[in-house]
Amino acid sequence: MTGQQMWTLKPVTAFIVSALCSLPIFACDQERPTLDPETEKGFALVPENGIVISSPGMDPVVIQPGSREMIALGGTLKFLHVFRDGQPVPAESRSVIVASAGPMFLPESDGVRLGWAVMLDPKKEDDTLRGITRVTVEDVTGAQPVMLMQGPPEIQRDSASLFARSAGTPFTKTRFPWMFSDEDSILILRITLTGETAETLLQPVFIGQVAKRQIIERFGGAG
Repeated sequence: MTGQQMWTLKPVTAFIVSALCSLPIFACDQERPTLDPETEKGFALVPENGIVISSPGMDPVVIQPGSREMIALGGTLKFLHVFRDGQPVPAESRSVIVASAGPMFLPESDGVRLGWAVMLDPKKEDDTLRGITRVTVEDVTGAQPVMLMQGPPEIQRDSASLFARSAGTPFTKTRFPWMFSDEDSILILRITLTGETAETLLQPVFIGQVAKRQIIERFGGAG
């Protein structure tokens, strides 16, 4: 492509769009050359897996193509969350990262119960989460928050991780209509930590059509 240079900026991949050329979008695996001040300014702002669009004379615009706007609590709570390969990445706070979060199914003699489980890891390998004494998890997908669990977390043996789970409620179409729909669902969990630290994480949970079908086939679900 005449008049275009291409490179990869590691550890992020950057694509530059310049007004000087006709729709030049480029990236490659060569060493990045010295750029003009405007473009260098743009690169300095690039987040992981982000895109910087920069033209001479204008401030760079940084875009995360995997970011989606999440809307919760009837539109009163909005935030951006990164999705990678269609899945939401783990939410992070100052000291905690969500290792896993989602529904769990508990077969019992009188049917199946749907509960929720959350695993939390320290962001730093040598940190401990033992100072967290209570974990509260709410479903804030709808207009009003729905309490899923609240109480002291379990400390995983031989691990710095914390585990919290709910007792669950009967798995029925009436209680969980989204699980029986023919489309993908994204639920938003608000995880509140209290104790020596007070932090809140917002974790989207993606449940696709294929997973739903497999769950219904295995566990059924009363009306």
